[in-house]
Amino acid sequence: MSCKEVIAFYGNVSQVVVGNVIEVARQSKAVCGARIEFQALTKLQRQDVTAKVKAWVARDGGPTLDVYRVLPNNLGAASMNAFPCDKYMAAIPCAFCARQAADIKLVRAMVVAQWALLLGAILLCGWLLLPSTVDTASKSSAETRCFIDGKAYSIGSSNRMPNGTIRECMNNGMDGVPRWTTGVIN
Repeated sequence: MSCKEVIAFYGNVSQVVVGNVIEVARQSKAVCGARIEFQALTKLQRQDVTAKVKAWVARDGGPTLDVYRVLPNNLGAASMNAFPCDKYMAAIPCAFCARQAADIKLVRAMVVAQWALLLGAILLCGWLLLPSTVDTASKSSAETRCFIDGKAYSIGSSNRMPNGTIRECMNNGMDGVPRWTTGVIN
């Protein structure tokens, strides 16, 4: 009986043996004489394995060859040259690498947040350093007169006091507000 013959069964069939029974290896992908061709690691996969091995050695120390010996033995290969490409993904994951990738992602997010905060702080400082509308008004006071006894006098006006001294309305203050200065008549 060949693989191409089709046998149809009807009803409840739990086990049928037709022809010779030959015990084959379990979990084999061989179907009716079809052979699956061995495919070694590709160049990129091999470079990736090399990079991961270097990372493990840098982190844990020890000889590189020890790591290369463990990989084929754990996955049933005689050497790295006989390492099957379909088991490549099972050999590569590393908890340390995943943790490191998460840490790098966190650091990048923190850097972006810090740059945003710095930009916000610069804009806030720039806004605070802008002159306000109060500061842009002229330094001279709205008052341009001196007052005495409810009467207003312009700058340069003089007034004789009962004791003989003369007061003069002058704008010599630092704040620009006119004041009376006293002087004596010769």
